[in-house]
Amino acid sequence: MPSRDVVTWTAMILGHVKCGQGHKALEVFQQMQQEGVLPNSVTFVGVVNACASLVVLEEGRRPHEQIIQSGWDSDVKVGNCLIGMYAKCGSMEDAQRVFNKMPSHDVVSWNAILGGCAMHGHGNEALKHFEQMCEEGVQPDDITFVCLLSACSHAGLVDEGFMVMWRWENVLLNRLELEPENASGYVLLSNIYAAAGNKHLCEKVEQQGKERGVKRQLGHTCIEVNNQAHTL
Repeated sequence: MPSRDVVTWTAMILGHVKCGQGHKALEVFQQMQQEGVLPNSVTFVGVVNACASLVVLEEGRRPHEQIIQSGWDSDVKVGNCLIGMYAKCGSMEDAQRVFNKMPSHDVVSWNAILGGCAMHGHGNEALKHFEQMCEEGVQPDDITFVCLLSACSHAGLVDEGFMVMWRWENVLLNRLELEPENASGYVLLSNIYAAAGNKHLCEKVEQQGKERGVKRQLGHTCIEVNNQAHTL
């Protein structure tokens, strides 16, 4: 192309992130800056997501500094991505700090901080955040309850977990009707029934998923050693 604007550069950054090429996304961002093109909020969303995918904490701090300097730290979408990035990179202190400084929160903001609490086994903190979320009148969605269940599970909060579980059973049943090919609904509902000791319903949900050809994706773990990400 004879010339490239911020939209062009951002499209390339987001493309690399979507294809799982975090390092390439950061390289493009560096080239963009060398050419003197100023990033916008969408650019920073892509860059922060690239750092999150690579699980590189120190690398993620650099665009955060630029975000603050350019005034995009008040943007809700950018803040949400920063919370997720810091949580995934192991710094819940930074994630909480970003959350506290945001001028407003949407359901994605709350889910991001809840997901971070769940990831690090902070069950009581997750429940406190959920209470605050409800007090602020933000309507939880299915992801909210996924995070809460996970947080309760990791922290051994059995009674609290049951109270979330039964509120969410109807949500999951509706989700299976709307998204019969989505594996997460089957897994979560099966886990609810298993935790409640209802082996029959647990096996019924698992069988239903198999009959519909639903396949679960294998998970993986990333760690950062000497500023290099390694997948296990």
